[in-house]
Amino acid sequence: MHKVLESVTALVKAALDTDSLSGFLDAAADQVPADRSDPTAEVLADVSHMLAQLVERLEHDRRAAVRADAMLAASPLPSAVISPDGRVLQSNYAFDSLVGQGMQSASGKTLTSLGLFADTELLQAALEAGMSGQRWDGGLSVMADKDERACDAVLTSIGAPQASELLFTLYDRTDELRIQREAIAREKLATAGEIASGVAHEVNNPLAAIRIEAELIATGTADEATADSARAIIKEVDRASRIARALIHLTRRADRELQDIQVNDLIQEIIDLRSQLDHWMDIDLRTSLDPDLPSITGPRTDLRQVIFNLITNAEDAVQHTDGAIIEVTTSRTEGGIRIRVSDSGGGISAELQQRIFDPFFTTKDPDKGMGLGLSMSHGVVAELDGKIWVEESPFGGAQFVVDLPSDSGS
Repeated sequence: MHKVLESVTALVKAALDTDSLSGFLDAAADQVPADRSDPTAEVLADVSHMLAQLVERLEHDRRAAVRADAMLAASPLPSAVISPDGRVLQSNYAFDSLVGQGMQSASGKTLTSLGLFADTELLQAALEAGMSGQRWDGGLSVMADKDERACDAVLTSIGAPQASELLFTLYDRTDELRIQREAIAREKLATAGEIASGVAHEVNNPLAAIRIEAELIATGTADEATADSARAIIKEVDRASRIARALIHLTRRADRELQDIQVNDLIQEIIDLRSQLDHWMDIDLRTSLDPDLPSITGPRTDLRQVIFNLITNAEDAVQHTDGAIIEVTTSRTEGGIRIRVSDSGGGISAELQQRIFDPFFTTKDPDKGMGLGLSMSHGVVAELDGKIWVEESPFGGAQFVVDLPSDSGS
């Protein structure tokens, strides 16, 4: 009996020490007598068979766990395994990057501390749904490097209901939503351009006639009050004509000649021109232009107008403010270039950011803007397969960012 117990103990030890079924079977062969006439042989064979089944099951589970870990790590979707109290047990690189952990793991931190659930009641509802075996999904805002990301979130239990672990997955929809907004804005601009261009052509002729008549009145009357009224009419007619020309311009960009453009030269040209104005004496102008910036191909006049619009908008934003700052930077990106125009003005609210590129939308006084500059800029950038958006600047104001593809890529 003592020998049988020793053999059984050796079999159990072999089962615990081995990493594979084949390894256990090799070790078990030394403990089970080959001669089955030995009364203990059948007992040891049965024990060996049961332990082999256990080892095989453990090997299967171990491999499944390794596959699951590899799938979680390789998934492009930010994913984490969390405990019932909302603490991260395991996370992949995509999740760590999104929540701002970088190369550090988010393991051990709670979802609340990572800024994923500011509403504790919402978190509790999600956890309870997951623990009961129900799928929970909802929308979350995630702050990543001071950039708010819009995400869809899914939380499910791992295994059977009442499981002790949950799988938390995020789908970052920020870029998708931005593309949708840009497509809507592009469609609005195209529609507005077609309508407005037709109206502008019809309006130009009567405007010209009105201006001629007003000039005749202004020069032909001896009554100063009448002359002043005629000059006021001329001023307003000229303003209406400028609007009409801008409307016609909305639909004529595609006909512009494409040229090889050095964006840094355009920026410096505009800055040299604007810096001659008196109010620039009160502005701290900062530039950081990448000297190795690749060239781009596009309509030079239109691209110059885009940069001009962004810089003059920054001027308007910082006027009559203390410590006025405007910063213009360029840099290389993967496949193109990036232009940033930042200011220290009052900034643009999240609500207004959704409409800032709409035609005729403006926050300026009527005599200072028609609400076409940014919509035209958006159209020019879109035609170049680029992107333009606004965010908060490092100086507390607005920062407009333009990404454009370059001729030489990165």
